[in-house]
Amino acid sequence: MAYRAARGVILRCSMAILASLLCAIQLVAQGPARPPWGVVSTPDSALRLRLPRGYRKRDGCWTHEGRNYWGRGYRDICVHIEPSEQVSGVYLQAILGTHFSVNGVCKADCTTYENVRSDTISVAGRQVVAEHGLASGGINGMVRQRTLLVIIPFADKRSAVLDGETGDDAGYDELLAIARTVRESTTP
Repeated sequence: MAYRAARGVILRCSMAILASLLCAIQLVAQGPARPPWGVVSTPDSALRLRLPRGYRKRDGCWTHEGRNYWGRGYRDICVHIEPSEQVSGVYLQAILGTHFSVNGVCKADCTTYENVRSDTISVAGRQVVAEHGLASGGINGMVRQRTLLVIIPFADKRSAVLDGETGDDAGYDELLAIARTVRESTTP
């Protein structure tokens, strides 16, 4: 009887060791663990934000290309500081503007929006408005491009302006999650 009990314990211990070895081999094969989010700073170092893995810098902005350009998985985000008085009346219709219109008639580079929706999100303890909608037109000829605008006011009469584009509806949630991480950089 004691022999069977000892044999059972040895068998269970052997299986546990084998499972541990298989896990270790799998971890080594995957390479070093990379954090899912990383901290980046804007080109002027005024702001910092966190981005999911897979974003790359693009002309002072960040892009995550999906399966195909502008398609599912595509994300693009830009954030910068502006004086608050310049952005106090900015809303999604003005992010790209209705440029070069005369008497309300588009002459060139006009952008129109549809299905615009506003949500309230919390950024660094402040309630801010996030607008998103479908943009068409503009200099690059967008057709119903999912667009996001978030303006984050700071106490010193400046605001962070975050605008983004996504290739699918799930991208709105990811871009809003990024917007929630925007902070002013601390100076040493």
